[in-house]
Amino acid sequence: MSISIFLNIQAFILVFFLGFLSWVVVRPSKNLENSYATWGEFVQSVSLILSLVIATYLLANLSDPAEIGPLLSWAMMTALYGLLLKLITQIISLPRASHQELESIRK
Repeated sequence: MSISIFLNIQAFILVFFLGFLSWVVVRPSKNLENSYATWGEFVQSVSLILSLVIATYLLANLSDPAEIGPLLSWAMMTALYGLLLKLITQIISLPRASHQELESIRK
C-alpha cells in the first residue's frame, strides 16, 4: 500500500510570497517583536482570499469538467498551505513571547 502526497509547489509559492508582500506593505509598525505571528496572520488571510478567488473561477467554469479537479485542488491547497504557514509561525514566535513575558515579570 503506497501513500501518495499531493504537493502543489506553485500554490505554496503563491501563498508564501503574496502573504509576505502583503505583510511588508501593510504591517502596522517597524517593530519586529511579533513579526512572525503577524506574518502568519497575513499569510492565512491571503490564502483564504486566494481560495475564494479560485473557487469563484471554478464555479464560473463548471461547464468544463476537466478543469474542476485541478481548480478545486488549487483552492484547497492554498487554504491548507496558509494554515500550515500560520501554524509554523505561531510555533516559531512562542519562545520569543514566553521570553518577553519572563523579562516583563522580572522588571
